[in-house]
Amino acid sequence: MALIPQIPSLPALNPPKASWRDALRPASFRGVEFEVETNDYSTGRRGPTHEYPGRDKPYFEDLGRATREIRVDGFVVGDDYFAKRDALLGAIETKGAGQLVHPTFGTISVVCLTATVRESVDDGRMARISMSFIEAGELTFPTGSADGRSNIEAKSALAKIAALDSFQAIYAATGFQEFVTQSVIPMGERFAASILGSLSSGPLRDFVSDFVDNLPTLVNSASGLSAQVLTLIEGLRTGVTSNPETILRGDARPAGLLTTLSDLSVFDSDVPDIPRETSGRVQEEANMESFAGLIRKLSMIEAARELAVTEFDSNAAASGAMSDWSSLVDTELYSPIISDQEYASMSDLHSATVSDLATRAGGLPSIIYATPQQTTPALVLAYERYDDANRDTDIVARNSIKHPGFVPGGVEIEVLST
Repeated sequence: MALIPQIPSLPALNPPKASWRDALRPASFRGVEFEVETNDYSTGRRGPTHEYPGRDKPYFEDLGRATREIRVDGFVVGDDYFAKRDALLGAIETKGAGQLVHPTFGTISVVCLTATVRESVDDGRMARISMSFIEAGELTFPTGSADGRSNIEAKSALAKIAALDSFQAIYAATGFQEFVTQSVIPMGERFAASILGSLSSGPLRDFVSDFVDNLPTLVNSASGLSAQVLTLIEGLRTGVTSNPETILRGDARPAGLLTTLSDLSVFDSDVPDIPRETSGRVQEEANMESFAGLIRKLSMIEAARELAVTEFDSNAAASGAMSDWSSLVDTELYSPIISDQEYASMSDLHSATVSDLATRAGGLPSIIYATPQQTTPALVLAYERYDDANRDTDIVARNSIKHPGFVPGGVEIEVLST
């Protein structure tokens, strides 16, 4: 007698239309689908309970959230249930964590601890499988890593000294006619205008105005002019009256600071050629080139310090910022007027910044694309994808959604990987 009788046909199941079951996700483990009868989900806190003599209430020592456990009573059914059963058992017995699609809890990375298969002659063409899953974790240990920000700060300080020294070694006013330094005044005014464009009000704006008013005198002193330029560029991040270690936040911070510093990093990169008919004309061109180069290099250095404290939301954002800044530095390193000291210090800063950003980018989520099957609130999409409804604002902002309650279905959107 065969173990399973040949039953001519299985009675068709005809659930009512628009059943609540229609809204549930099809259950699967490692891509192998199965039906679900019942499921249980257990969680809580873990730790020992301490009971003391003479004290009625115990003390619970909280050691963190307990392991989440999911128990599912499922089944596979049909003429090909043997193949379905074996495929599911193969997925269960595969080493490592797998992806469980739960009808109500969504997609979870789990490990199947036990599975019990029950077959009955009475059921026919069906195998009932009870499975116990626990959430998958990672075996992680503390690791040592370099303090990227401290390294960048140290390298940037040396790069600033090199930039100032190089400028003061080239720039000259004494012993030349007035036009030798006066050509720098329009450049200083353009520099100030670039900064003013990012400022609304405050002490730094007043300092910029004073800088412009004092330019006719400042251009006669290499040390005085370079010190003022340094103060202005550093002031974009710290404020002109703040401790150099502090960083402006909130309304005091210029809008689009990295953009402003990037724009200054290409400041007057093409100084017009001046006929070198006299020593005065030669020095005039040298003054203009060294002044523009000082602004570019100090802006790149300050941008590196800003990148070290910038929080990026994705691998692509961090990698893009690294690439943009790196290309600016690469261009400056091949400038014909850069000194050996500047080249060495800027190269060190370049290495430190790229290393820091590359390390941080590796731990950030990637930008991926998904297409909702139907128009869905951003809050629901955020919960389904991240298990965190509060991340709906990122979905809305990233895709310029007009109304957060209606993310269009059938349209590809940009999201972050989990």
